[in-house]
Order: sequence, then C-alpha cells, then structure tokens
Amino acid sequence: MEPQAAARVAYRGPLAIGNRRILGMPGPVWTMALWFAAGAGVLVISVLFPMNVNAPTAARLVVLAYAIGVVIASLVMRDRTPTWFLHVQAWVAIVATLWLVHVALMPVGAVTTAINLIAVAAYMGFWFPIRIAVLDMAIASATLLGVYAPKMVTDGVGLLLVPWALITALSLGLLLSFGTLVSHMQRQLVTDPLTGLLNRSGLATIVDADTDRAAMAQPRTLMVIDLDRFKAINDREGHLAGDVALQQFSTALRGMMRPADIALRTGGDEFVLILPGTDEAASLDLARRLRAATELEWSYGVAAWPAGESYDAAVARADGGMYEQKAYRSAQRRSAE
Repeated sequence: MEPQAAARVAYRGPLAIGNRRILGMPGPVWTMALWFAAGAGVLVISVLFPMNVNAPTAARLVVLAYAIGVVIASLVMRDRTPTWFLHVQAWVAIVATLWLVHVALMPVGAVTTAINLIAVAAYMGFWFPIRIAVLDMAIASATLLGVYAPKMVTDGVGLLLVPWALITALSLGLLLSFGTLVSHMQRQLVTDPLTGLLNRSGLATIVDADTDRAAMAQPRTLMVIDLDRFKAINDREGHLAGDVALQQFSTALRGMMRPADIALRTGGDEFVLILPGTDEAASLDLARRLRAATELEWSYGVAAWPAGESYDAAVARADGGMYEQKAYRSAQRRSAE
C-alpha cells in the first residue's frame, strides 16, 4: 500500500488541519473571518472615498453588511462552524465580487474589485479539496469574463482582457501552489519518514472520523506486530542496521497488503494493520505469509474490530494476544538455549 494512498483516507476538510486558534476559532474559520473583515474595511473606504461620485453605494453597503454578518457568525460558531458554511461563504464572496464588478462604472473599479477573486483562490487552495477549488475558480473566472464582455465594448478590450487574464493566472497559480503545499504538509504530518507507513497522526486521522469508520467494510480486524529483540540489533550492529531492518520489514509488509488495507508504524518497532473486509482467519493467513517473507523475528496479535467499537478497545485485545505470543516465543528461546 502506498503511503500517499493511505493518507488520502484522511478528510481534507477545513477543520482537518490548522490547529492554531484565535478567539476560539480554528484555522479555516478565523482566516475566513479575517478575510471578510478586511473586505469590509476596503468597502468602508470605497464608500467614504469613492473613485466615482456616481458609483452605486447601495450595492457596497449590502455586501458590507453581509461581510460583517459573516464575521459575527464566525465568532459565535467558532469550532462548531460546519464545513458547508465555509464553502457557501466562499461562493457568496465570488458572487458578491462579480456583482460589484458588474455595477462598477469605471474600468479601474471593475479591475480592482475583481482582485478579490485572488483572495478567494488563496483561501480555497489552502482549505478546500484541490479539485473542488479548481472547478470553483474556473467557473468564477469564466463568469468574470462574461461580466467584462459588455464593458469591453464600451471601454476597450485591452483595458479589461489583460487584467482578466492576469487575475485568472494569479488565482489559479496561487490556488495550485497552496494546494500542493498543503498536500505535502499533510503527507509529512501523517507519514513515518523512515518506513513510509502512516504514523500515529495518520492513525488518529483515520480512526477518529466517524465517516472513515463507517467506510471500512465489515468484518474487519486489527493486527498488532512487535519485532522481537529489536533492541539487540541496535546494540549489536548499530542504529543504522536497525533502520534498515525496519525499512525491509515495512517493504515486505506493503507487498502483502491490498489497496484498502492500512499499515501504521505506531512506535519504534511496533506496527498496526487495519484490515477491512477481513475476518480473523484471513488475518492469520496474512501473518503466516508475512512471516515467511521476512527474516526478522516478530510477535503479533489479532482482534476483530466490529462496528461501533472503539479503536482502543479493539487494539487492547490485539495487544493481549501479541504479548502472550511474545512471552511464549521468549520462553521457547530460553529453553532452546
């Protein structure tokens, strides 16, 4: 199983990353509140000091009131803010921007107002799934061109077509850059750099989400693996040899697994396998094949993980089986010596 494929199991929703809170608001909420507050400030300036005295003030006042409402709602809901609310507000920002562009009387006003789409793209690129964000911005850009079209007839094509192309390029470029950055950060967050398997953060992302638990086919099992006498390898041959042994074991492990299976390195020489659609008999067969494919000695425990049971309860039973096997194998080695 490729670690990137496993990492995609985690939901890349707005509350999935960005744990720094401001005024009790998680990252995607306070950044949206800040963005709308900044937009409200710009609207206040545009009302007090309009570029054109004949510019429609009513449209700006409506958008200003709405932006203030979003800021207040964010402060009230804080970490209870639902995902759909953030998606809706992003689209409201797009529609409001296009509306203000439509009612702008001068080309400079139409261009400066449309720059807000770059801010929308930055927000979407960082917090939203990349495919949804790209589709949204493509629609917004095409619609902006449609809004500009009548103005090009009166104001000239060059005055608006070039800014439209620039805004579109900057929006999509910023969106893709942020999206790539966040994907890279997420992979680093949930992946063990030595083995390429998921780490404890990846485990928490998977087992803490109700949607992920419901998506795992039943029956499912957990397998806990602990390498025997791994400390002796480090003491006898050095930590580099221990790292190589872990990498070789992880490679053999990935070679045995199906795309839906999930492998994690939860400690120095400890591993957990989550096997959806697998009963205990099939899990034992996997363990036999894995033992035949590896030279290291290791002990394991298997436990069914029924729907509705917590991960901790299931892994505790698997741990019990693993410790019993480890004690038995240790006794066998002592008797052989």
